[in-house]
Amino acid sequence: MKQNAIAKQRGAVLLMFAAAMIMMASWLAYSLMGDLQNKLKQQQLTESAQALVEAKENLLVFSESIPELYASMAGARQAIGYLPCPDAASLVASTTGSSGTCSWTAGTNFSLGRLPGQKLTGDPFFFSIHEKDGGIAIWYAVDDAYRYCGNGTNCFNNINPTTLSPTMTLDGSPVVAVLIAANGVVNGQINGGAKNQVRDATQNTLQQWDEYLESMTANRIFVSSKPNNTTVFNDQVIGVTKAELDARIKRKVCSLATNYCVGGAPTWFVNYGWQALACTGNQVNTSFCP
Repeated sequence: MKQNAIAKQRGAVLLMFAAAMIMMASWLAYSLMGDLQNKLKQQQLTESAQALVEAKENLLVFSESIPELYASMAGARQAIGYLPCPDAASLVASTTGSSGTCSWTAGTNFSLGRLPGQKLTGDPFFFSIHEKDGGIAIWYAVDDAYRYCGNGTNCFNNINPTTLSPTMTLDGSPVVAVLIAANGVVNGQINGGAKNQVRDATQNTLQQWDEYLESMTANRIFVSSKPNNTTVFNDQVIGVTKAELDARIKRKVCSLATNYCVGGAPTWFVNYGWQALACTGNQVNTSFCP
């Protein structure tokens, strides 16, 4: 009898030990899974942030490289300082690129869509790996004053971009453009449904933006963080300021002034007022180009 009791006690101890080991293994698995999920989430945020920085740089490079990119076009279209229209098409559209019209919706001071994978289909200048080709979902808004030949304005009116003032804002400050990494679906984003609902790839960006963006508020202004404590927010947002754009195009103009001031300047350099700013006679104006 005594041996049976001892055996039972040993069995109970073993069962308790096994239960403890199972609980510990479960806790470790849960902890490791949580750590893995956090690492993956952080990796996604880091990749999105890097993609935004690269996209912003590509926009600035495009703006200062227009004379070289479109050398075969009429002189007015070679003017630097402007930005491409967003891609307004759906993800199932056969073409990828800038819409070329910058049309979006009446009553706004900007155009919104995806950052185009390239300026136009077949164009050699790429801004990002497009979402439809496996890239991060990057959305893009450009202030109406700075759109490149969006509807003919600015490309033919000889407006020097440094004289323009953006009216689009990010966190209350004027910006020329806004770039947004949309990241995954958040709770309630798609028709008030759960976060595992699928975004509709057949919709164009005017129909679809609210399935992606929390950073554009109902009154059509952009913010880089959630506007209140109840809003779910996972957008990552950066802006292009007028100062940043002006600095890049001024640097480009001044790099060309050494040759252009002495003669043979192209139409855009003269008609858009750069010669008057960067040159004094046939010499470089050192107060503008120090």
